[in-house]
Amino acid sequence: MVLLMMSLPIVACAQELPLAKAQAWKAIFDRAKKENKMVLLDAYFEGCAPCKQMEETVFVWPEVKQLLADSFIFSKIDFLSDTLGKALQMKYAVTGFPTFLLFNQEGRLVSRFSGYKEGDKFLKRLKEAMSQSKNNQIMAGFSPELDVAYPAFYVTLFKERKSIDIQALAEWLKGKDKTKEMYAMPLLMANNLNPELNSYFLDNYARLENLYGQELVWDKRNRIIASRLKSEVPLRDDAKFDLFLKHIKPLFSVTDWPYGQLDIAENYFFNIHKDLLAFLKFAVVNFNDDDNKVRYLARNVRSEQERKVFGEWLKLVINKDSGSEVLSIAASTMTGLGDMKSAKEYGDWAAKKRELLKIQEVKKNN
Repeated sequence: MVLLMMSLPIVACAQELPLAKAQAWKAIFDRAKKENKMVLLDAYFEGCAPCKQMEETVFVWPEVKQLLADSFIFSKIDFLSDTLGKALQMKYAVTGFPTFLLFNQEGRLVSRFSGYKEGDKFLKRLKEAMSQSKNNQIMAGFSPELDVAYPAFYVTLFKERKSIDIQALAEWLKGKDKTKEMYAMPLLMANNLNPELNSYFLDNYARLENLYGQELVWDKRNRIIASRLKSEVPLRDDAKFDLFLKHIKPLFSVTDWPYGQLDIAENYFFNIHKDLLAFLKFAVVNFNDDDNKVRYLARNVRSEQERKVFGEWLKLVINKDSGSEVLSIAASTMTGLGDMKSAKEYGDWAAKKRELLKIQEVKKNN
């Protein structure tokens, strides 16, 4: 995923949109109602590599192409150059590209996710959104209107890439319902919060996630917890870290904790103390099914001992439905470890996945 905070001027509300743009946005949903379809908005910008990759390898995939034609009004909007795109970027706090926004026919946001997705995983996300829409599961915090009375410092965040003034935010939020859209979005998008707002956010995490989706709130919770970790365990002390995890655990649901715990451990062992081996040992004992973490940490494996423990971890995480890149990493790792049986299994899965997705293997010249 390409992360980018906009530096070009951005409109603050729907009234500032050219009339044709506002009408075009309304027309999308008029058509969705007429054809009984959902709306899929592809937020991209010209020159975005993963956006182009989606265009060339995923949108053309037969099953994806068919589902889009049958069940969605599919619209692509350049969030860098299009006036409507700039307004939508502020409205839905889009800072990574590509981002996919899925709406029901009434213009209510049902699902959002970012980054390149292989065809089968993209198809799965589309079908999940269709099921959510059918069951009237929406991100109810977002209104369907483009006109939201955001404060000036929220507009400036997008217009000038200027961080939100925390003191100004705290003053503005006093006595307000911080779960309402015009107050919640500045809260969610502020890089840092004061202790009072941090506590509010953690205490109301479940409600905010239900209203605005996990993508917007998960990383913010991680940042708050990272700040607490730095304060409570300033030096390497694994016993204190274990106590910290026990203290933090109640902030997570039972479903979320396996993922949250590993995020916190990655920050503590790897990001702060640069001890990949310690993290890998932790991950073997406390694994989850997040194969993306396997993918990006693979590039940091150096020593033979790290490679051995990394291999143990990926065996617990990888399955035939993992991404083709992850499967290739797994096959290569097992070959290096001399586990040819596992290497062949992962290699076969990778080959089948590439064939399924019609991805041609790029061979690099040595």
